[in-house]
Amino acid sequence: LREEGLVPGVVYGQNVEATKIIIDPADIKKGIRTQGGANPLFTIVAEGEGAKNINGKTVVVREIQLNPINYGYLHVDLVSIDVKQEITVEVSLNYTGKAEGVKAGGILQEIRRVVELTSLPVNIPRSIDVDVTAMKIGDSLHLEDITLPEGCRVDTDINFTLATIAAPRGLEEAVEEGAAEELVEGEEAPAETAEEPETPEVEE
Repeated sequence: LREEGLVPGVVYGQNVEATKIIIDPADIKKGIRTQGGANPLFTIVAEGEGAKNINGKTVVVREIQLNPINYGYLHVDLVSIDVKQEITVEVSLNYTGKAEGVKAGGILQEIRRVVELTSLPVNIPRSIDVDVTAMKIGDSLHLEDITLPEGCRVDTDINFTLATIAAPRGLEEAVEEGAAEELVEGEEAPAETAEEPETPEVEE
């Protein structure tokens, strides 16, 4: 099938018997390009054996296996869903703006690039924009700091760190040197606690 330019796949999920399918890769590319994001929805229009089992079903892409050399499609997993029931999917975070801390020489560290959202399929966003413009050196951005799209929620109590602005190495060293210079003249830095001498063993 791959030599003929087609892609093998499987449809499974709610009220659907697992069904093997053959897909034109152009249809996959068109759906992803049109809808964008990592969770495009498709409506199955099938012909041949087993078509009545999946025809008209709304599906979401669960996994696409790619050729590591040319990135061609090797296999596609499609999961049938009920458009009236919520699902949980991973959505990409799109960091926007130039942070004040970056302008000052800091480094934006993207700790997390995706977040799990629960919503109705029609409300799944392509991505979530996260504005980092106001972040300064030493600032951190957490999950509770971002605005989720309408109709979406996160099912976790953990306030994950999403991004931070780290100081450049040279600035960190300068801060450490400045702290050392602030020692009052004649004042010594705290001495390390001396280790107690070991008690020699005595043979009886």
